Amino acid sequence: MLPVGGALETSGGAALLADQILRLADHSPAWAMLTILITATMLLSGVINNAATAVLMAPIGIGIATGMGYSISGNHVLWAWILY
Repeated sequence: MLPVGGALETSGGAALLADQILRLADHSPAWAMLTILITATMLLSGVINNAATAVLMAPIGIGIATGMGYSISGNHVLWAWILY
């Protein structure tokens, strides 16, 4: 599943999905965007296993955060994934 996640990121698919979500929820607060991302992740997790879901949704979540102007660098991203 890691190659699929990498392909989603390198092909621009993750950016396309993140842009569509950002356009759909234009000017929404961060908590609303997080709710949308978590809901999509939960729905996808019902179809494929949890590890594959994390691999597929991570680039989309990073794209959403970047599109909203949040920094994705630093240890806080690492801790967010460890604690999740």
